[in-house]
Amino acid sequence: MKRQLFFLERILYGDGSAPFNGVFALKVRGVLKAERFVSALDQIQKKHALLRAWVEKDEKGVPWFVVHEDIPAIPLRMVLRQTDEDWIAESKRELGKAFETGRGPLLRVIWMNGGMVSDIILAFHHCLCDGGSALSLMRDLLLLLDEPGADIGVTDGWVTIADLLPADSQDAGRIVRKAKGVAALLRAGLSLGALLTHSKGKAGISRSEDYLLHWKMDEQLSAALLRYCKSIRVTVNTLLCVTALAAFRDVRGEKARRRVTCPVDIRRYHPAIKKDMLFAFGLAVSLSLKKKRGDIFSGLLQEAQRIMTDKLSKLNAIEFLLTMEYSHAALGDMIKVLTYGKQGDDLMFSNMGKLEIPESYSSFEVETVYSPAVIGPFGNPTTLVATTYRGQLDISFISNRTVLREEEACAIRDKMMELLEEAAEPIVSSETNYTL
Repeated sequence: MKRQLFFLERILYGDGSAPFNGVFALKVRGVLKAERFVSALDQIQKKHALLRAWVEKDEKGVPWFVVHEDIPAIPLRMVLRQTDEDWIAESKRELGKAFETGRGPLLRVIWMNGGMVSDIILAFHHCLCDGGSALSLMRDLLLLLDEPGADIGVTDGWVTIADLLPADSQDAGRIVRKAKGVAALLRAGLSLGALLTHSKGKAGISRSEDYLLHWKMDEQLSAALLRYCKSIRVTVNTLLCVTALAAFRDVRGEKARRRVTCPVDIRRYHPAIKKDMLFAFGLAVSLSLKKKRGDIFSGLLQEAQRIMTDKLSKLNAIEFLLTMEYSHAALGDMIKVLTYGKQGDDLMFSNMGKLEIPESYSSFEVETVYSPAVIGPFGNPTTLVATTYRGQLDISFISNRTVLREEEACAIRDKMMELLEEAAEPIVSSETNYTL
C-alpha cells in the first residue's frame, strides 16, 4: 500500500533531512503506567496506515508514503519531570530533532514522569499531520491510557485526490479544468519569483536559534474576551489576529509587514477528510492591517471580520488541492521562494478553538493543555497558535532569533496582552461592580 505525497506534503517534507516538526503537550495529574503507554501506542499505530509508513523515493526522486507492516513501534521516551517548565525545553528539543523519514514512523511520544504529575508530548513530522490530527491522536492516547483495549476504530487508509472529486463527472471535469488553469499561472509566478530570489551565500536557519514563548490567560479574562467578541459580532480568531498584527506594528514599527496568514481546518470544507484522519495541511486566508496607528477597537475589528468572513466563504477545498497537485513541477521554485525570498507576513496565526479533550478520566485528570507549536526551515517561521481548554485561552509563540529577536517577541506578547486586557476591561469591571 502506497501513496505519492501531495504537493504541500512535499513542501513540508523537503528532502527528508531537515526537521519540520510539530509538538502537542499537556499536563496530567494522576499515576500513569508504562505498559499502558506501550499498548496504547500499538493500538494507535494499527489504527492509522500513515503511522505504519515511511517515505521512499521512486526512480524520479518523487517521495511516496509506503506502508510496511514490520515498521518499528512508535518510539516512547521517558524523562524525569522536575518543574512545570520542563515541557518547554523538551518541546524545543523535539522541534529541532529530525525524523528518520526513510525508516519511520513519523511520530514519537515523550512521557515526562513526575510521579503524580506527568507531561505528555506528541512530536510529529508536519508532512504526517497537522494540529487537528495531533489533537485526535492525543484524545485516543488518553482514552487508551485510561481504558486499555478501548475501541478507537480503524481509519480507511488515507484520502486520495480521487476520493475528493465529486461523483458527477461533469462537475469533476469542470473543477479539473479550472485547477489546471490556475496551476499554470501559479507555476509561472513561482518560476519568476525563483529567478528573482538569490540564495547564493545565504545560510539556512539554525534550529539552535529557535525559541518558544508560552502564556495562558485566566478564566475571567478568557470569558470576558469571549463576551466582548459576541457583543461586537466578531470571532475570537479575528480579535487575536488583529491584536497580534497591532502588536507587531507597535513593537517593530517600519519593520512590521502588517499581514498575517491564518490556516483553516480543511476538514470543515470537505467531508471526505474526517476528524480522526491524519492529514498534514489545511486551507489558508490572509489578513492585512492597513492603519498605521490608532485604536484597533474603533471599527477595525468589524472591518477585519467582514474581510475574513468573505474570504472563508470563498474557500474550496478540492479546487485548492487540485491546483496544488498540478503544481508539482514548481516544487523547487516554491521551496526556494519560501526559504530565501522576501517575506510578506509578520506571522502565521492559527486558532484551534475549544479543544475537545475530556477533563477527567477514571484514573487521572487533564490539568492543562499547551497550545501546539510547529516550526520549519523557511525564511519566516514565526507562528502563534491559540487554543482554549478548561475556559482558558492559551498561546504558544515560536520563532527564531535570526528572524525576530526574542526581546521583540516578548514585547509583542506583552503588547498583545495589553490590548486584550483593554478590550476586556469594561466587561470585567461591570462584572466586578455587579458582584460587589
